[in-house]
Formats: sequence, C-alpha cells, structure tokens
Amino acid sequence: MGHPDAGFDITDVRDACDAYIDALALPQPLPNGTILNICSGVTRSAQSMAHDLLEVAGISASLEVDATIACPSDLPSVQGNPAAARQALGWALRILWHETLVIVLSDWRYRNRS
Repeated sequence: MGHPDAGFDITDVRDACDAYIDALALPQPLPNGTILNICSGVTRSAQSMAHDLLEVAGISASLEVDATIACPSDLPSVQGNPAAARQALGWALRILWHETLVIVLSDWRYRNRS
C-alpha cells in the first residue's frame, strides 16, 4: 500500500443517498448556498481500513508500504463534520462500518467469481 497513515472519512453510499432523499423531502427547501457535509465524522487510516477488510474477509496477511505509490490527495487526513446535516435534515448514519465492509467484499467476490 502507498500511504498507510493517510486518513479518510468514509460514508456508505446508501447513507449518502438517504441524506439526499431527506433533503429533497423537506417541507421547505434549504436556503440557496446551504452546505452540508454528508459524512461519518470519523477518520480512518488507509492501514486500518485494509486491516478491517482483511479481518472481514478472514484473510491473514501483512501489508507492505510502497512509497512509490502516489497519494490520491495532498491532504494527509480528511474528516468531515456532519452536525449541520444532522440539524437541517435530522440525518445520521445508519450503516455501520463493518456492514459496509461486508457488502463491499460480497460485491467484489460476486463480480470476480470464476
């Protein structure tokens, strides 16, 4: 892996879609220019996400760092704040990180079945 300490705020796409639906279903539209972070508010390192995925997959493996792999962002860590979305939409994450990993793994296994 490239940058094991790079941090990301990951939100399940189903939760993000729920937030969009919540915004569209409001009795009054949000004011023009309203910005809401649809995010978990939790930063996970690339290394911890890889370890979590290996655990869900039931695979024992070591991760090696390859410094030649480019970082997808110049930011060392990204973390959003979902408070405004919670207040404006009553939105909150429903899907746990572990469930997201299980679904992603199942999807990739299905796509790559032989």
